[in-house]
Amino acid sequence: MPADNTPNLFRSLFPEDDDKKDEKPSFKGKSTAEELDVRFAENFSEVGGKFVYCENSSAFFKMLQSLKTENEWNEFFVCDHEINIFMQDYGFENGQVYKNMEDCDVAISYCYGLVADEGVIMLAPHQATNRRLTDFPNHHVLIAFKNNLISNIEDAISEFKLAFHDKLPSIIELNENFPVYQAHKSHLLNASGTSSVYVFYIDEE
Repeated sequence: MPADNTPNLFRSLFPEDDDKKDEKPSFKGKSTAEELDVRFAENFSEVGGKFVYCENSSAFFKMLQSLKTENEWNEFFVCDHEINIFMQDYGFENGQVYKNMEDCDVAISYCYGLVADEGVIMLAPHQATNRRLTDFPNHHVLIAFKNNLISNIEDAISEFKLAFHDKLPSIIELNENFPVYQAHKSHLLNASGTSSVYVFYIDEE
């Protein structure tokens, strides 16, 4: 009696792609810009983020002051003591940490990475703590520099593991479907919440 070759025939008609079995779904924005800062800016802006390019630190504070006036922001919650000193050095008004976050109009913090392909922001554990609080201000300003730029989420996760070992990074993702988080949720924490997010990119190391 001849052997039943039906399974082999089925596989020949509908071959399995072994590479795709372990492939994780991902989300990449539309931008194909070669420069990482431009690619991040275009992909981040596509989903409603606000990207502000600053040539240097002095330009950053001028733009922040302008945004403060335009939006009538009076109280800032500065999430990092280094930023507080940074603001005071440049003579920025209200450059102090307010203890009552719920009374503030905007929070200011650093970030771990700007992920260009996906247009998401990665936070280190200490940076993400305030972000998850229910009384977090409606607006969030993140300060980033050249060394915060990372090409894609896979590289970002790998770099983070080398730096923080067993801790997990958090991401701010403005796409309401959260495709990046869903695709990598075993490696990421979701820090999304406040939808009004500004990235001030300072073109310095």
